[in-house]
This record gives sequence, C-alpha cells and structure tokens, in this order.
Amino acid sequence: MTRTKLRETEASALACDIVADAFGHDCGLVCRVLAQRGSMTLRELARETHLRSSRCQQAILVMIRHNNIRIMQQENNDEEDNLYQINLEAVLYRLRYPRYLLHIRASIVSSTI
Repeated sequence: MTRTKLRETEASALACDIVADAFGHDCGLVCRVLAQRGSMTLRELARETHLRSSRCQQAILVMIRHNNIRIMQQENNDEEDNLYQINLEAVLYRLRYPRYLLHIRASIVSSTI
C-alpha cells in the first residue's frame, strides 16, 4: 500500500471515529460505509449499513446539517436519485473547534482588560 493511500485510509478512519463520537453509532456507520465505498444512494446505504431506511435517513440528515455529507443528483431512467458523499475535510475540521474556542476566549479576555 502506498503512503498516500495509507494516509487516506487513516484519515477516513479518523473521520469516522470523530463522527461516531460526535453524532452517534448510526452516523458513524453511515460515514464508514461512505468513506469505504464512495457515493451512494439512500437505498444502497440502508442495504450496506443494515440499518432501517428511516434510521439511515435520520443519520444522513444529521450529517447534512453539520456539512459532513455532500448531496449530488443522479438521473436514471426518468428517476432522480440523490447520491450522498462524505465530506472528509469538513469532518476533520471538527478537530480544530476547541482551538477556535480557546482563541475566542483569549480575545474576549484581552479585550475586557
């Protein structure tokens, strides 16, 4: 396995752990499947994760609200399906949130002095 491929798999595993920790098991499972298999429809995701369609849909909605999933439209034989793709960069940025909060706290304290 090349170094680039190894870094990508490590980054996607870290991203899935971050999602599972922040949003729960179902979101982590959806993230893991999307990171491994790429873009998928809701029906495909439900089949691959072994979750009920409604739970899979709820997990997708939570991750869409937090900008962790991108949506693309696909047209097949007069039907429109949405393809869902994990946004690894947005997930990995969650690691920086505590640093942002520390910076804000420091700037508020320095401005009040």
